[in-house]
Amino acid sequence: MQHRAGPRYWAFISYSHRDADWAAWLHGALERFRVPGGLGPEVPRRLLPVFRDREELPSAAALSAAIRAALARSRCLIVICSPDAARSRWVDEEIRAFKALGGAGPVLPLIVAGRPGISPGPEPVAEECFPPALRWEVAADESLTGQRAEPLAADIHADGRADALLKLVAGTLGLGLDALRQRERRRQRRTRMLRAGLALAGLALAGLAYVAMADLTAVLPGSPALRRWLDGQGITLFRPVVAPDRIATTVAALQQAGLPVLRAGLPDPHDPGAAGWSVWQNSQVISAILGDPRADARDLATAMTLLRRAFAPDMLPPSAAGALVWGYEPDAPPEVPLWTILALDLALRRLPEGPERAELLALLARAQALAERFAPIADGGWNLAVRQADPADHATFVTAFALHAMLALRDSGLGWRGDRAALDRRIAAAVQWLRDTFVPGEPAGWRRTRGDDMAPDRSLTAMVAGVLARAATSRLPAPIEAAMLDTLEGLADRPFLPASNDLTYSLVTVDPAGYRAHLIRLARLIWLPWSAVALADAQGYAARFALPAADRRALARSLGHVVVALAPQTRAEVTDRRAPVFVAAETLYGLSFAAAP
Repeated sequence: MQHRAGPRYWAFISYSHRDADWAAWLHGALERFRVPGGLGPEVPRRLLPVFRDREELPSAAALSAAIRAALARSRCLIVICSPDAARSRWVDEEIRAFKALGGAGPVLPLIVAGRPGISPGPEPVAEECFPPALRWEVAADESLTGQRAEPLAADIHADGRADALLKLVAGTLGLGLDALRQRERRRQRRTRMLRAGLALAGLALAGLAYVAMADLTAVLPGSPALRRWLDGQGITLFRPVVAPDRIATTVAALQQAGLPVLRAGLPDPHDPGAAGWSVWQNSQVISAILGDPRADARDLATAMTLLRRAFAPDMLPPSAAGALVWGYEPDAPPEVPLWTILALDLALRRLPEGPERAELLALLARAQALAERFAPIADGGWNLAVRQADPADHATFVTAFALHAMLALRDSGLGWRGDRAALDRRIAAAVQWLRDTFVPGEPAGWRRTRGDDMAPDRSLTAMVAGVLARAATSRLPAPIEAAMLDTLEGLADRPFLPASNDLTYSLVTVDPAGYRAHLIRLARLIWLPWSAVALADAQGYAARFALPAADRRALARSLGHVVVALAPQTRAEVTDRRAPVFVAAETLYGLSFAAAP
């Protein structure tokens, strides 16, 4: 038998480590509990400290000296009771050791699972939640006697957490439960009355200050709901919403500044041997130029010459390995035909009926045939390489980009290889694949591939959410709509980032001879332009389906931030002639959607 030193801990919590979550809750609840006043001079205001062992003991032969010392210096023992605890050797030994101490305090059970005291003997039956030492008295040598014990337990399910906690506090302090409960209720009433009086006294000033702080995006209780209410009422104090005409003016200024860079980035259309000839980059630049209202007839003529040149026989040589070879791209990625489709679509929008339009329609059909090689199976997903060993290992980025291109064709009244119904089927399949690959949770969104185990990518999620919003003919499923709004509304706080956000993919390719090769491919996602596209598409969705005013205002705020607040950094990037021209091209192409009526 050990003799007790002066008490250090108000309680020792004994538990099976399978009940660790309950132990953590109880430990915090006991130490945070404020004991009501008026219960006597010896009653403390806080139960500090409470001992909770956090160490696993699977290999120990007996309780450690530290555990026994903590038991000896504890005023009471609280046992978290469950079937796991009933079979835990260590919980039982802690109860035995505590009961065997001279002058041991009370043992207080807290039932979290199972049934108490249903075992006829020391060995617990299936649903028993009391360890043997809790059901039987303990001798000074820590052995069980033949005398049954009848402890009074708090039950987390029958009593509820609040009352169960009060029972344990009363037992720890040696107080009557009714007296403690009445004092606690009086304390809570006094606290509520005091708070109400203080709130009424300073309502006007505190209310205005609170609203102002919440509107400044300070982290306050209820501030997200308050900001949402302010947005719903159209009230803007510190989070301005940029007017659409200012967004359009800012985009026009950026396009005007970047247009010379774009024009200079195109090769001489009359020189087939010009250095730096890239179908991919040319198509991006053409898309950006023709998306600018200031583009003139010479720009269109240059674009048409370059697009014709892109389909010349020497630009599309056959590949013995089965890959797509286009221009100087020996294993062209899917962005090459997809950007070319976008460039052809924008050129066709500027052409009237006639031979030139018919010629470009024929080129569009050829680009679509090349693009189809990246969607080899009819499940809606698109791939990073023509010759993937696993054709079903689709890339989310490519599928979203392909859907964006197909929606552009639909908006122009075009089809897929001249067939509008075929285009509609491809759009529906891509939408379904993206819906099926949505990852719920926190954060929710989309990963690089279906089999990716990384957290959803924020920039990719913004892009996919926007294109799904644009494609939607009815409300999106609630989890997807919530993720879309959360991601896109959160862009109002995103700082300017470098242009390139590479998504790294690892895949295996196989050529016609069966030779397999490991390929690392980067999908280049520039977050700012695709955020602008996504926000413009989401605003259209919000208007079509009459989303709450708070959401519409929050989306507008994000768009104003992305376009106007970040305009100085964007301008520096799109006018930097030392940077790759595709940066300016993709950025200005995406921003053109923000200025669209």
